[in-house]
Amino acid sequence: MSDTTPENLKTQDYSEKPRKQVRYEGQISAVRYLDPQDRIDATRLREIFTSPAVRPWMEELDLTDQELLALMGEQGPTKNRRYHLFAVSASQKSKPESIGEIQGFVRFYFGPEEREETQVLVEDGLVTKDDLKEKRLLEISFAKSPDTPPGRMVGGIMQACLETSKRMQREKDKDPNNIMVLAYIVPENTNSIRAVEAAGFIDIGTVSHYGKENKPNKVYKLSWALLHQKMQSDASNDASKFFNSDPA
Repeated sequence: MSDTTPENLKTQDYSEKPRKQVRYEGQISAVRYLDPQDRIDATRLREIFTSPAVRPWMEELDLTDQELLALMGEQGPTKNRRYHLFAVSASQKSKPESIGEIQGFVRFYFGPEEREETQVLVEDGLVTKDDLKEKRLLEISFAKSPDTPPGRMVGGIMQACLETSKRMQREKDKDPNNIMVLAYIVPENTNSIRAVEAAGFIDIGTVSHYGKENKPNKVYKLSWALLHQKMQSDASNDASKFFNSDPA
């Protein structure tokens, strides 16, 4: 219904069938798609969107309740491959009452507006026309809840990148080397810069503006090789465990 709000949703019962989420070896957080029918998921996501710690960096998240629910509903394995919205959630390594609950989100997207923005990258020499033609391009944004314990979001970002690659519909796109993931971050947002660098992103330069923001943005590109190295290191340097995921 068009007038549905997060409070109108039911609280889903996951006591017998836990939320389906994935945790890679060495990680203390897990990732999963959000449940657009769950009141707790919707209200927690809204709390993150409206957090004073998040809003200054993500003005585009000024959404109505209906827009928020639509955003939650656009992702998933049967939806548009250009959009993936993951919850960074508490795993079995957390307190039992916290398992599966949202600690942050990671979103991947690429539509007409983002395609237009990439032309600035070509003009500034940060990417090539061949990059845009040959690779699946995704932008990433993320944020955590103010009460999220340290160390959760970096692992969530890395795991969400891997899961997005796995869940692409086209076989070609399942090869991470065919996917370019970009993050645009204003220089003042040092927490996000530290997070993407810790997750394997590299600084490729600065653009004079991004979207409606008429101010410089640093551009970070995911290095899949560096992400792999970090994941392997987190798994105690056991490369054979890298692509294994535990029950979360």
